[in-house]
Amino acid sequence: MKKTFFASIFIFAILLSVFVSSSESKRVVVNAEILEPEIKFSAPSSIDFGQVTCGYESDINKIELKNLGTQDIKITVSNVTDEIFRSLKYSTTNKTFSSISKLSLSLDKSDILGEEGETEELWLKLDLSSLKCNDSEMFGKKSSEIIFWAMPD
Repeated sequence: MKKTFFASIFIFAILLSVFVSSSESKRVVVNAEILEPEIKFSAPSSIDFGQVTCGYESDINKIELKNLGTQDIKITVSNVTDEIFRSLKYSTTNKTFSSISKLSLSLDKSDILGEEGETEELWLKLDLSSLKCNDSEMFGKKSSEIIFWAMPD
């Protein structure tokens, strides 16, 4: 009886080891194309201040700058060379205005891929209140170009 009992345990152990030790493995190749972070933002293509009398300020224009890329950005302005448009001022609160040439604005990327990142509203005005209005070349329709630059932040 003892022999039968030990024989049964031995056979059970052999069968158990066969089931437990059987396994299978598969090699899986994983691929990904890693993209470089993208700098992309939106800004208006033009801003019209309408008629502004020399010695006064224009009405305020509100614009939006949006981070559309996959990287945090800092936006600055360049190419403000025209004497009249050097009087362009901005505010992020519609209260205290500064020269547009001093703009330095950080916009965060979205935490969710495919969605827009941070949006910042800017209020702009053309402040001609301290401009000397004695040169006839200043009057008439004026146009200039400013460039909003976005760099990694």
